[in-house]
Amino acid sequence: MPVRKNRSKGESPIHQTMAEKIQFESVGQSIQIEFTEQQLSAHAGTATFWSFVHESGWGELVAGCLPHPNPTSNNALSPLTKVLGFVQGLLCGAKKPTHVAYLRRDPMMPALLGIKRVPGQSTLTRFFQGFSSAGKNLACFRPLFAWAMQKLPGKAEGYALDLDSTRLLHEDGHQDGVEVRYTRVGTKTAELEYQDADVPATARFIAIRHRIKDKRSLSGGKLLIDCPGYLYQVLDTNLPRTVPAVTVWRDYNGRAACENGIKELDAGYGLPELVCKDFWATEAALSFGVLAHNLIVLFERKLGWLEAVTLGTLRYWMFVTAGIISRPQGKTTIKLAVPPHERDWWRGLWEKLLPPNANCNAVGTRPVFA
Repeated sequence: MPVRKNRSKGESPIHQTMAEKIQFESVGQSIQIEFTEQQLSAHAGTATFWSFVHESGWGELVAGCLPHPNPTSNNALSPLTKVLGFVQGLLCGAKKPTHVAYLRRDPMMPALLGIKRVPGQSTLTRFFQGFSSAGKNLACFRPLFAWAMQKLPGKAEGYALDLDSTRLLHEDGHQDGVEVRYTRVGTKTAELEYQDADVPATARFIAIRHRIKDKRSLSGGKLLIDCPGYLYQVLDTNLPRTVPAVTVWRDYNGRAACENGIKELDAGYGLPELVCKDFWATEAALSFGVLAHNLIVLFERKLGWLEAVTLGTLRYWMFVTAGIISRPQGKTTIKLAVPPHERDWWRGLWEKLLPPNANCNAVGTRPVFA
């Protein structure tokens, strides 16, 4: 019969080394590592952004646009919960649904987002599979993009709609797209005659042909029109026909910033890696990434910032700010770990964001670092 070693009362069966102190040497001093049960968050600074989103009514609009049915189980997550969790993941640096799932360990996320819990990888995968056709995607995203456009201020000269492509990282490693760079050209323009029931009579289609002096120096994917020595561009404008085509092209070049937008979407929101198994699911994931960018733009406008700030910069200045969440006497309280010399800047943020205290003064773009 095997002999079982008796343990005294209170003796832990955990491996002996777990009871030892964890410490390491750093520049001549010993640092000890311990664990805590405090409700800490590394992303407490995103409370500013979610205060803006909740007040804007964007969540209610999304809930009414999604093609997914509401769950019948009380424990199941609503479709809106999955969107909010996914957007928060992008703001915190997630590049794929797997990364979003790590936010489940953050105790502050449910309170900030107003959800039960952050969805896991499999939940998000099944959610994006619900976008299974062009009709479902259009019905969902058209009103969401329109909502963001309506929030922009009017301009006497109007806006330029800039269409371009980005590359995607596929499972087999192949990429579609072209390398972003300056190209030495010579340029020719021509106007195209096109009539359609859905095209306004005032619409003009201008074709631009760029003659590349050294095409072999270019690298990238396939061209829409493969014509050796040339690249092509098409502009759709409602400027009067008295404006020469080359003038339209120069005006467009001075206003378009699509390449900068694509660069920001790639670097800040992980668009090249948000690739799902199915095409329409991938389109939905990319669309929510673009919508997250739109919300950030509107968030910065709410703060009165005249110059755009990248999401990567926002993370360091604001979003990746630690905090403690507690509920004394049943009231949810978040304490931000902000040095005293930065607190006036943070107070200015909240005064600008909270409706009762709204004012017309812009908040400084960055805090005063020591």
